[in-house]
Amino acid sequence: MKEVSYKISQKYCQGATQAQKDYQEALKLLPPDSTEALLVWDFSRVTVVTASYLKGTVYLALFCGMLNVRPEKKHIDAPAGARSLPLFTGVVECNDEVEEEINEFFAGKQLGVLLFAKKAEESTGVARTLGAIDGALSRTLSVLSQLKSGTAADLAANSDESISLNGWNNRLADLYDRRLVSRRRDGKFWIYSTLAERIKSGIRLHTR
Repeated sequence: MKEVSYKISQKYCQGATQAQKDYQEALKLLPPDSTEALLVWDFSRVTVVTASYLKGTVYLALFCGMLNVRPEKKHIDAPAGARSLPLFTGVVECNDEVEEEINEFFAGKQLGVLLFAKKAEESTGVARTLGAIDGALSRTLSVLSQLKSGTAADLAANSDESISLNGWNNRLADLYDRRLVSRRRDGKFWIYSTLAERIKSGIRLHTR
């Protein structure tokens, strides 16, 4: 997976027109083939952001990634320009006001988006979820974050929850469908990983 960061240049992010321009510029950073990519939106220069801008940038990127897994979502609240892309996305370097706006926007969509932060002592990152994610998925993401990567069986062995292995598989698959984790096939098993593990020191990250 390729990791790229798009640093938004303007302080005020408003409207669909500006969103479309920034989204197209961000797409140019992605690999030209079908390689999976993690697109991180850097809000370090942004002081104000509106829902229309988020809909045409971060939400559109997330939706395109979800379409890559579930093409039928095209018929459910699809934003303009939505198409299937092997894409994951997240945000970084948000001030409190921008973070709250992103949180409210994605909560209204009943979706979660990752806010990345960097551990000072490591080159990899950590993340938390803005928006909406139900309790079961949140707990599953928490267990996976402790392991960094693992199968459904690994999560079952490291959690006190009494659910079936199939239940763990379903939760992990749902997190993947929502583009909150990545995965790779190892024989007949899926190994899931947190997207924070994709963050390297080459991408600017906040430390609060």
